[in-house]
Amino acid sequence: SRVVAAAWRQIAATTTLPWWTLAAIESAAGAFEAQARDYQARAESESP
Repeated sequence: SRVVAAAWRQIAATTTLPWWTLAAIESAAGAFEAQARDYQARAESESP
């Protein structure tokens, strides 16, 4: 998830697409970052 978020951030940083496309890309990156945090928290809580 972190890798996917980083890829979306890289696309957002280099795009010349319309603002609404950039907003969608930023939203996708944020969603993948949140998912990565959730997965990490879950993995840490399940560790012995």
